[in-house]
Amino acid sequence: MMKHRRNSTWKCGWMFFAATVLSALTLAQCIPVNRTFTTDVITLNQLKSSFQSSVGALSSWKGWHPCAEGPARWRGIGCLKDLKKRVAYVDKIDLRGLGLQGTIPRAIGNFKNLRSLDLSNNSLSGKLPLEMAKMMSLKTLILDNNQFTGNVRGLIGIPNLKILSLANNQLFGRLRDVLLDLVMLEHVVLSRNNFKGVLPRSIHLRNLKVFDLSHNQLFGNLPFGLRRSKQLQKLDLSFNNFTGVIPPIWGSLKSLQQLELQNNKLSGPVPPQFAYLPKLKELFLMNNNFSGMLGRAFLTQGIVLGISGNRYLCTDFDSNGRCDARLTTRP
Repeated sequence: MMKHRRNSTWKCGWMFFAATVLSALTLAQCIPVNRTFTTDVITLNQLKSSFQSSVGALSSWKGWHPCAEGPARWRGIGCLKDLKKRVAYVDKIDLRGLGLQGTIPRAIGNFKNLRSLDLSNNSLSGKLPLEMAKMMSLKTLILDNNQFTGNVRGLIGIPNLKILSLANNQLFGRLRDVLLDLVMLEHVVLSRNNFKGVLPRSIHLRNLKVFDLSHNQLFGNLPFGLRRSKQLQKLDLSFNNFTGVIPPIWGSLKSLQQLELQNNKLSGPVPPQFAYLPKLKELFLMNNNFSGMLGRAFLTQGIVLGISGNRYLCTDFDSNGRCDARLTTRP
């Protein structure tokens, strides 16, 4: 009887505690946040002054409370509330595809709580300010399909950056420094820029899932260190000037689904262990100098193959014992 009473008391106490916490959370949601952090408001207005739009894309950027609820919220702005201080901080800016022109101001570095910045699919230009490295909370930076120029060294020092997408601009610089510094990267798309040089042999990007450096002017050997990126799903180094062989150790990348190495100057055999990668669906090796026999396992695993333009890479031998590379794809 006493044990049953103690259990009942414990259950009632737990239910009271849970109800109290739920009530507190509900009450907290009702507490109004009537202002946006002043530095964020000033920086947004500097951003507005640097951008131009023929369609009035930023016409809602008025007043001193960008994080206001409802229709008063500034377009493309996401906010993080501090209920204790009753203030909101800008933590997301999404202005993609608004036809914006202009440059990114140096004041961008004043956003201390900004976690995501997406300015893709506009006509923005100029250099990436060095002050971008001051955005210590930034995790996502997407600037694809603009007209940015100059060096990317301003990105060095952003400690928590996970998504870096700068495709289709006119950027250049030492990717070696960026890749060795931003060790938290998961998604890297730097295709269709003007990057040159050699990639570091040891890349310690253990969380990497997407790595696309295609359509640049990179050369040298393929980075051996990518073997550490066990979560890598897409690797695209096509349309560069890489030489040497495919590191056989890449055959340990069990999460790899898509590998594109076409239009380089690579040579040697295709590592046979690639045929047994459990998730590999696409393997594109066209227009290189690969040689040797491509194992029959590649033809029976349902992998989409692209191997044309490799004169000495065989899928079979013809009746005269010569290399036969007529097969270029297999669904």
